[in-house]
Amino acid sequence: MEQKVKICNAVELGASLTEFSDAKLVVTIAPSAVFVECAAKIKENIPNVPNIGVCGQGYFMSGDYPESIIVIGFYGCETVVDVIPDASKPILSVQKLMENVTHIQGNATNTICLDFTTANDSIIVTTFNACLNEKGISLIGATAWDNKVSCNGVVYENACVYALIKNLTGKIYVYKENIYNIDEKMPKFIATKIDEGSQKIISLDNQSASKVYQNTLHIRESDIETQTFKNPIGRLVGDDIYIISIKSRCADGSLECYKRANHMDALTILQLGDYKSIIADTVSTIKRDIPDLKGVFSINCILRYLMFQDFEYMNEYLNTMNRLGTHVGLVGCGEHYKTQHVNQTMTCFAFD
Repeated sequence: MEQKVKICNAVELGASLTEFSDAKLVVTIAPSAVFVECAAKIKENIPNVPNIGVCGQGYFMSGDYPESIIVIGFYGCETVVDVIPDASKPILSVQKLMENVTHIQGNATNTICLDFTTANDSIIVTTFNACLNEKGISLIGATAWDNKVSCNGVVYENACVYALIKNLTGKIYVYKENIYNIDEKMPKFIATKIDEGSQKIISLDNQSASKVYQNTLHIRESDIETQTFKNPIGRLVGDDIYIISIKSRCADGSLECYKRANHMDALTILQLGDYKSIIADTVSTIKRDIPDLKGVFSINCILRYLMFQDFEYMNEYLNTMNRLGTHVGLVGCGEHYKTQHVNQTMTCFAFD
């Protein structure tokens, strides 16, 4: 399996797309202002190539491309693309999703599902896994920047698009990178009251969530919203950690988050680790797992991206990832990894 990448603007897009006429799958990342135009040109120029698109910004090799269109063609694979037209009611699309999973005849070692959604991440992830788990197929996905995704050149709002990708020449591996650590001195908390609809944590151990967070870290109330870069909340699931980013402190003392917590979840406050060393270890692990690596598609949370920009580390980050070879990806507003919706995380799939 291989991937080919083209960076262009809206004027150049039509000519660029002709280079992908023999691709088995095309994935596009485009800014909101040109997204509809981008989808129309895809439908016009490569109508027979399965494709999905997401509204957002991406990066490729050593470059960060916030205003460009990124086109990624995949080869040496079998694909099925489709749409869940109502992200608020994904259960209505379960039968078609299961039919698509059966059709591709994939397994845990050669197939993944790549999804882009506009909203309702937790329910979307749960729905996918109800259909993917039997075959052991892993989910990798992201939340769009704006209420726009596309499938086969058609733009959808309040929807989720996906591609089942089966590597015909090797394997596909999935990875999740967490640059935050559990501080053994940090207390564990129970989410005693939440508001699922607004993704608020109202109380921890029956106390105001914002007060618990503020007092535990000894910070000012005004620092809460930016402190998530260094100290996000961690949801403990067995031996694993899934990150919950804080969006804002609400007037009632609750914490509005980018990911939903569940009633009685075990939570803690994480500590930013030696991120340069952790990222280098991720690269080494992927190179060790896949000696004949052909490509990597990654999703970096926008909060990681903003933090790396603030630390003036983004260029160094991309250069470190480039040790893997052809590396392209998306800055997402939320990440999907297997059975979980996560924040402040890098997820990726790599293939030989």
